[in-house]
Amino acid sequence: MSTIDRFDDFEVDYRLFQIRRRGHLVPVERRIFDLIAYLIQHRDRVVLKEELFREVWKGRVVTESSLTVAMAAARKALCDDPKQPTTITTHHGRGYRFVREVKRVVGDSARRPSCDSAAESETDFIGRRRELNEMLNALERTAAGRTHLFLLAGEAGIGKTRLAEEFASRAEEAGARVMMGRCKEAEGTPPFWPWVQAIRSYCLQSSDEDVRSLASKGPEVARILPELRDRFPDLPDPASSLDPTQARFQLFDGVTRFVRRISEEKRTVLIFDDLHRSDRPSLLLLEFLLSQVKDVPLLVVVTYREVGAALSEIHGYALASLAREGSTAPVCLGGLTVSEVADFVETRTGTAPSSAGARLIHETTGGNPFFLIQLLPLLKSGGEVSGEVAALLPQTARDAITQQVEGLPGGARRLLTVCAAIGREFGVATLAHASGIAEPELGDFLDTACRAGIISRRRGNPPTYRFGHILVRDVLYEELESGQHATLHRKIGEALEDLFRSNLEPHLTTIAHHYVEAVTAGCGEKAIEFCDLAGKLASTRLAYEEAAAHYATALSLVDAYFGKDDARRCDLLLRLGAEQARSGDRSGAKETFERAARAAEKLGAPDRLAEAALGVAPGFFGVEAGVRDEFLLNLLKRALAALGSRDTALEAKLSARLGMALFWSEDSSDSAALSSRAWSIASTVDDPRVKLFALYGRWLAEWTPEEFDKRYDIAQSAVRLALDLGDREMLIVCRLFQATCLLERGDILAFDQAIHLFGEMAQELKQPQAQWYSHLLQSTRALHCGHFEEAQGQAASFYEIGRRVGDANVYHSMMAQRLLVAGAMGDFERARSIAEEGCERYPVFIGWRAGRIWSLARLAEHEEARRELSTLTEYGLERLPRKLDWTLSMALLAEACALMEEKATGEQIYEMLLPLRGRTIVLGLCVMSWGAVERYLALLCQLLGRDDAAASWFEAAIKANSASSGEPWVTYCELEYARLLAGRGGRANEGHAAELASRARARAARLGMKGCLSSD
Repeated sequence: MSTIDRFDDFEVDYRLFQIRRRGHLVPVERRIFDLIAYLIQHRDRVVLKEELFREVWKGRVVTESSLTVAMAAARKALCDDPKQPTTITTHHGRGYRFVREVKRVVGDSARRPSCDSAAESETDFIGRRRELNEMLNALERTAAGRTHLFLLAGEAGIGKTRLAEEFASRAEEAGARVMMGRCKEAEGTPPFWPWVQAIRSYCLQSSDEDVRSLASKGPEVARILPELRDRFPDLPDPASSLDPTQARFQLFDGVTRFVRRISEEKRTVLIFDDLHRSDRPSLLLLEFLLSQVKDVPLLVVVTYREVGAALSEIHGYALASLAREGSTAPVCLGGLTVSEVADFVETRTGTAPSSAGARLIHETTGGNPFFLIQLLPLLKSGGEVSGEVAALLPQTARDAITQQVEGLPGGARRLLTVCAAIGREFGVATLAHASGIAEPELGDFLDTACRAGIISRRRGNPPTYRFGHILVRDVLYEELESGQHATLHRKIGEALEDLFRSNLEPHLTTIAHHYVEAVTAGCGEKAIEFCDLAGKLASTRLAYEEAAAHYATALSLVDAYFGKDDARRCDLLLRLGAEQARSGDRSGAKETFERAARAAEKLGAPDRLAEAALGVAPGFFGVEAGVRDEFLLNLLKRALAALGSRDTALEAKLSARLGMALFWSEDSSDSAALSSRAWSIASTVDDPRVKLFALYGRWLAEWTPEEFDKRYDIAQSAVRLALDLGDREMLIVCRLFQATCLLERGDILAFDQAIHLFGEMAQELKQPQAQWYSHLLQSTRALHCGHFEEAQGQAASFYEIGRRVGDANVYHSMMAQRLLVAGAMGDFERARSIAEEGCERYPVFIGWRAGRIWSLARLAEHEEARRELSTLTEYGLERLPRKLDWTLSMALLAEACALMEEKATGEQIYEMLLPLRGRTIVLGLCVMSWGAVERYLALLCQLLGRDDAAASWFEAAIKANSASSGEPWVTYCELEYARLLAGRGGRANEGHAAELASRARARAARLGMKGCLSSD
């Protein structure tokens, strides 16, 4: 539904994401539009700055200066004087408020002038010259090697498809490759249908050699186009054991690489018609493509119906996202002009109407070509419109269709309702089975409907028939009586099942739809059977949302017609929950798995209960760092209790998974105990995969800062076992554990080799978590060495991939690295801002609280820093949770204590860090390093007046950081050691101090460490 807010000369269009002044578009960036929209929507109060950062910037770490710049741009767009604002007022120290009076217009009255698409006809192309030229200009702009998106909107029948087809023809004449896919026009269409058609059209146009070459480099495409594997049986198989999210990422990446390659070879046009009818997986794939392909000569054209209930919330959101990606504003297609209506009528009837007649026809139809086609039978008697004919003109397109069909013989009309139940396109054999009329006898009826322009015959072997417009099919289908409805769908389902028995797979979704519609005709069992089969097929095609929809339908049928079949209900709940989890619907999956767990408990089926518990958060990356998931904990505990000692392999997996989930509890002793128990059980099971699962669970659940050797041995054992099993998905996670240990050990050469192997595997497997972590590892390495510009590029890459796949850990990692960079640049105000956001977002991490204390100490705000330190250590420093951020926290507090001369706490930290000497401080799984432990021992010794020991530790720190190529950390150590020596006095000390300081400042200048250049 359209929504527009109007004030003064302005209007804010939330559907098109536009701001217009006096009808003219005001160009604004997306962030500025979002800022203005948010202020308008909350104009009843002052909006705080913190709220704008949270709601408009959506998690990006920004400074107040960014908000100031954005607000200036917003005021400029709204012609608001910044010195005396009358639209957006500033409330100093608090925020901003939108103060203009706003009128909101919703629904039809908010629509822009009539916009919509024309009938699919083979007539001469009339009108649309401006829109066609815009599309051709967009195509021309791709010649510069840039990808462009063109959105074409309009109401049903206005000519979107006809314009797209005309443009496709012109584009081919201009030497472009055109691939077109139409979104589903009836229920039962397979997932990714527009992509199937588009890729299929390329394959039909290309040689076997070209298709094989491209398909071999992107074999994932065969998942949605299985005929490719039939055509080329030797295509490499994509990894079959991938995590569902990773598998779909691999598919999306494979299709994207496919489109990129063909676009690099030849300028390409990709057209998706009627996107408002698309399945959700197709929308997600299109969004992914546009986010990844920016620099090839590719034009993506999307047509969609923009108004009314036809545009669902999901499609509306997706189209809004696409609009933001677009190179141009959406083009809204209106009706034909009066003169174009006259040309249309003359072309079709051979007689031109008078001016008055053309105006009357235009007034009646709004220039809608489809509506015009329905009126043509009334106009063929002469192009003039008499008063009598005018009185007979229908008032809507639906009336026109009804009037047109009423003129057909009764037999043909009844047959068309059967055709409508089959779908927009139908075959003669299916129609014969469903109607009970022999194929030879159908010819006359079909010819009559063709002559009336209601359907058209399409080439093929055998040929098929197609309704001229989806509206015609819809009107005819709605005429079916309720009694006929179910019986007819049963006949169609049986016909399709019988006709395609030897190869049901391509037709499973369609057959399932017909049997679901026929449940009241005794097809409940068939409906459940085929929904189940269609769900499994959709899942193998990685269309998880479609699979979930099939299982949900089957489940509703079991509840309605087979209420006592608890076992079937439980199995369907487990399948539904798995697909919801795969699609990213974690909240829906949790609810479903809870229902499955209750059903399993009622059945006394512990294996099903275990499946529900393990399905909630599959894989290591299913657990968000720092989050205690009470739902998951409860389900895992119930599953373990129900299982008893019946299945040792399942018990090992449940125990390992529970140990991981308990890691972020305040008392993690249970986590380590469960992990140890899981390993003990796994050691008795003759299944190396269970052992591997338990091993990598141990690495996290039994993590402590002191037991480095144990952790390293676990990582090494897990890597060897994963290699022996050939389990690449587990191997890549174990290699991450291994890389973390190597960086902690300061073995930079081995670390470089480990991250190189990790990167190769990530590139090979195309797992999204692995790919973003590959960039994170490169960013961590670059930061450790002081290559800040390179790190920034890698960070942008890892953040974009992680954000796109919804990995909960990516933002935390980005924030941590920004804290490090802020320190290197000497921007401790920014560091404080980052740390404070971290405290708010991740309260369980003591690292963020330590980071805030550190930044306050660096800003010389010692009183506040001491208060924070006192609060943090209220129950004793030794009682702080020893999690993956503990060593970093101690390092930050050590620096803070040295700056604030907090000797008592400093001495405690010294004793805690002393056993860790010889190690590099690493946050989490290689999120970042913070230099050698020896540096912090040196700072604390200096604080405690142990200057000789401090000097020894500084020399050891410089040696350790140099050995690991940690140039920023060498720089810090040399400057700090220089201050120690200078303070001790004496010519030798002062000379050595000057040499250290000079060397450190030269290195700082080379690395761009502004904080060191500005320090004393």
